Amino acid sequence: MIPDAVPAVRLRGVYQAYGSRTVLRNIDLDVASHEVVALIGPSGCGKSTLLRTVNLLEDVVAGSIELNGENITAPKTNKNRVRQQVGLVFQQFNLFPHLTVLENITLAPRRVARKSKVDADRRAMELLERFGLADKADEYPDRLSGGQQQRVAIIRSLATEPTVILLDEVTSALDPETVGEVLALIAELKNLGLTLILATHEMAFARTVADRIVFMHEGEIVEQGPPSQVLDAPTVDRTRRFVDQILSHDVAAVTAQEQL
Repeated sequence: MIPDAVPAVRLRGVYQAYGSRTVLRNIDLDVASHEVVALIGPSGCGKSTLLRTVNLLEDVVAGSIELNGENITAPKTNKNRVRQQVGLVFQQFNLFPHLTVLENITLAPRRVARKSKVDADRRAMELLERFGLADKADEYPDRLSGGQQQRVAIIRSLATEPTVILLDEVTSALDPETVGEVLALIAELKNLGLTLILATHEMAFARTVADRIVFMHEGEIVEQGPPSQVLDAPTVDRTRRFVDQILSHDVAAVTAQEQL
């Protein structure tokens, strides 16, 4: 049993670089169990790299990452075992086009977690039923809408029963009409008590679902706090300029939509 005081995820002094280009620098971040943390910031600020690093798709240059008190950046860490506990949902769905929805969802449980086909199929159908996609189990991804594909990708991340789910701009590739159904599913994940770290440009959604917002700029955490503080009364000038720009863009988009 993991004590509640132990963070679900802890980053200390995490540094990441691609050649001479620094992408993350001196990242210190604790995410409590059952907490929802939204990462915001301009494109290229390091949000996606941070998520990929927590999932061990990227190796840290310096620093450490702990998952439920275990140092997962230690040498000889079993990355597949870590990824059973940390699901990552990408911007572009990344579903296998030659596999059905059911096969996409059961692939990791069967190959990585070594579940039987019967058990994996049962769990997958339970999830599809819960999130309203049971009738799509035998469809191929190209027969689904973008919103349905992204919901399947999120369901796939749940199939290994992770304790932490990372969501990387999961609405960025969707048209406005399908964004809402994906955001509703993410809100349901919060209700299930999962620990979520999500990178997003959806400020209204971040305000509603996140317990804490972390603003990043040029690979660093600049400011963090409750949504009301970061979005309504930021204490750092760079945060204030970003929030004002995003909110101004949202107002302009709504106005343009109303004029159509």
